[in-house]
Amino acid sequence: MALIPPKIVLTKIAHAKIMQMFLAVETEVGAIMTGYIHPVTHNVHVQDIIITEQEVSGADVDFTQKGVDEATIQALMQAQVVVGWVHSHGKMQPFWSGTDERAINRLIEHIGTWLVSIVGNHACQLRGRIDYYSSCPFGIDHVKLDNVQIDLEPEISPDLIAEIDAAIKTNVKTRTFQYFYGVQGAGAGVVNYYQRKGSAAKVIGTGTGAGAGAGAGAGKNLESGDDTTSVAIVPGFSEIDQVLFEYYKAQGMTDEEAAGVVLAMKEEEGVLFND
Repeated sequence: MALIPPKIVLTKIAHAKIMQMFLAVETEVGAIMTGYIHPVTHNVHVQDIIITEQEVSGADVDFTQKGVDEATIQALMQAQVVVGWVHSHGKMQPFWSGTDERAINRLIEHIGTWLVSIVGNHACQLRGRIDYYSSCPFGIDHVKLDNVQIDLEPEISPDLIAEIDAAIKTNVKTRTFQYFYGVQGAGAGVVNYYQRKGSAAKVIGTGTGAGAGAGAGAGKNLESGDDTTSVAIVPGFSEIDQVLFEYYKAQGMTDEEAAGVVLAMKEEEGVLFND
């Protein structure tokens, strides 16, 4: 089974801070990134950046030991961990220089077995990387994932979206209507509209006028649970009802769906039901 590579996910606040830091300094500049690894997706979520003590030039960023220690403590105080570092190449393209490689080796010795790195520039181009080091009886193994996908975290976190979806699935039930018609008397020109709910049916309205007698006898026994499926469309609709019916059809609804929406609107207005 192929492994799905992790992503680097930036909060919008972290992304905004990174961009502002890049644009505010002409030379290279860097920051320590804090966050966590998502327990399900295994993506690295960067929650914040800490611009800590450092020395910079046009070619490198050198964090002081004091600066890295202070960033680590700040991360712990926010219930996060140091996940890596981010730095700018000014107006140059984002790439991993020899100086960057040395910085990664020094930082991973301090932080642990893995490190996330992001390099960017004034054009707001970003390149992500994840390094993993493991020790075994045969020596040190180094895995490098370059060009890791960098995403922005949505306004609502995936956990919150899942919570909302679960609540909707449990508590929100869609009410469905099936509308049928039956004639009060063959050729009488009067149509009863029925709403089926389960095996029961209920008269919810009466229509008169041209075409009301069409399909005489269809659905006459719906009150007793007959399975007749003749569908009421427009017999007896008022002029306004007919306009609404045609409007909903123009929106892509079937005749049955359009008629159902119009009848439901009339029901909500208290026109049809007389329990």
